[in-house]
Amino acid sequence: MQSLEPLAVKKIITHSGPAHSDEFLAVSLLLHKYPDAVVIRVPDFTGEPEEGEIVVDVGKRYDGRIFFDHHQDEDLPSSFILVLRDFFGIDSENLPTDFRYIDLRDRFGAYVAKKVLNMDEDRGLVERAMLKYFSTITLLSPEHPLHYIMRCVGESVLALLDDFLFAKNGVKLFPTPLGYVVFSPKPLNLTYIREAHADKHIIGAVMPSRDGGTMLIQANEGKFIPKATSYPKTFVHNSGFAVVVPIPYEQIDPLKIVMECVMGV
Repeated sequence: MQSLEPLAVKKIITHSGPAHSDEFLAVSLLLHKYPDAVVIRVPDFTGEPEEGEIVVDVGKRYDGRIFFDHHQDEDLPSSFILVLRDFFGIDSENLPTDFRYIDLRDRFGAYVAKKVLNMDEDRGLVERAMLKYFSTITLLSPEHPLHYIMRCVGESVLALLDDFLFAKNGVKLFPTPLGYVVFSPKPLNLTYIREAHADKHIIGAVMPSRDGGTMLIQANEGKFIPKATSYPKTFVHNSGFAVVVPIPYEQIDPLKIVMECVMGV
């Protein structure tokens, strides 16, 4: 599908009433791409949009350019996925589970989504609170604090996708008799690492810490023991599952970490 040219979108129309993660994320992505656009929430949309307007998750039409609703066709993915695909060129068949959960939950409900994906995840407090506030909005202009937050959310969604792809292709896996230790030159969520390498038994990960040091993290109970390392430690979690050492990631010896934290040598 051919999306609108950059900076062409001036108004994003979506549905009013109770807000859902689907259109909230779809609109957030669009605001990241078109930061000057205004958001209008309406009960329904049956007319024709004016120039510079797009219609998201309402209107019962989808054309990949102006209309991005899915409710009229069970085979269409949610509006969040449609926007990812048509505006950002994201392969909708290669998404992490939390993205797929948002899609399936919006189309078929939480019970079906959790059953299909074999997961227990549901709405967290942050999500509920954000959606409750978005539900009260009628007009959202660029000057509104929530507009800024949603632009940041859209940016973060894309960054999470980058993390997932990096977890697939940008890390090194060190095999041990107990499982694999992952070395990543950028901080990653362990959930994405495990999902990206579902065929491997991941027992721990080594990656840069926020303060310029290196973080050692245990991925499974009783397998990888970060606190066993002889490197100096600036932080040790009270359970020992995570340790930060004041040495840059690039200077860490992978073999030494594996031997100490897995083999106990």
